[in-house]
Amino acid sequence: MDCLAIAKKIWFDSILEFMNGVHPNIKFTHEHAKDGTIGFLDVLIVIKDGQVQTSVYRKPCHTDQYLNYHSNHTITHKSSVVRSLARRAFLYCSTQVALTEELDHIKMALLANDYPLWFINKYIDKSLASI
Repeated sequence: MDCLAIAKKIWFDSILEFMNGVHPNIKFTHEHAKDGTIGFLDVLIVIKDGQVQTSVYRKPCHTDQYLNYHSNHTITHKSSVVRSLARRAFLYCSTQVALTEELDHIKMALLANDYPLWFINKYIDKSLASI
């Protein structure tokens, strides 16, 4: 199970000790933010000027390889690649700047996987309409 907690540094050790003492079979580990950022599941959390902002997180080994548009898969599979990436962007990006950057990243990655721009834009728009 994954759990996220944001706490002031002075309280952190006490909170971790308390949580690890609740049940002997449950032990929490921790990871500290680096330069005010931390990746948690698919979300990049940025703490800036006391505000929490979010965007999409990719592991350093992520390659942006997706189902190639010219592959022998149905159009519904190809459209679901675009829609799922766009939906994640719309749900995880907390600022317009982060959303714009993420949608630009998606477009570049999908263009590199031979998706036509009209197809990408069509299913990004459909994703937005479904949220």
